[in-house]
Amino acid sequence: MQIDWGFYCFMKAVEWLNPLVHLIGFGISIWAYNISRRSGYAIIAGYCLLAVFSLTVGPTIQNWVYERMESRDGITQDAKEGFTRESLVLEEKYFPSHLPRRARAVIRFPVGPIILVLGLWTLARCEVRQSAERIGSLNAR
Repeated sequence: MQIDWGFYCFMKAVEWLNPLVHLIGFGISIWAYNISRRSGYAIIAGYCLLAVFSLTVGPTIQNWVYERMESRDGITQDAKEGFTRESLVLEEKYFPSHLPRRARAVIRFPVGPIILVLGLWTLARCEVRQSAERIGSLNAR
C-alpha cells in the first residue's frame, strides 16, 4: 500500500504541531513572567515544558524501558519470529480473504493547546500594556 507523500508530510507536520504550540506557550509565559513577575506565568511555563518533554522525549524513554524489560523475558528473537509466522499461517487459514486492508490514520489536531497559548498571549499582551502605563505614570510625576 502506498501513501501519498503530501499526506505523509501533512501527518508528520500535525504530529509536531502539538509540541511546537507548547514550546511557543513556554516562550510566551517566560516573557510574561519577566515583565510582571507573577508566579502563575512560571507555573504555566513549567506545564508547557513538561508537555514538550512528554511529547518528544517521553515516548523514546518509554520504548527504551519496554525493550529492556522485554529482553529480560527470556523469549528469544527466533521464538518471537516463530509466533509471528504461526499467527500469519492461522490468519491465512481462517481468514483467507485477500482483500486489501483499509489503512486508518488518526489525526489529533491540538485545538486545546492552541486556545491555551492564544489566551496566554492575550494576557501577556495586557500585562505589557499595564506595565507600560505604570512606567509612564511614574515618569510623569
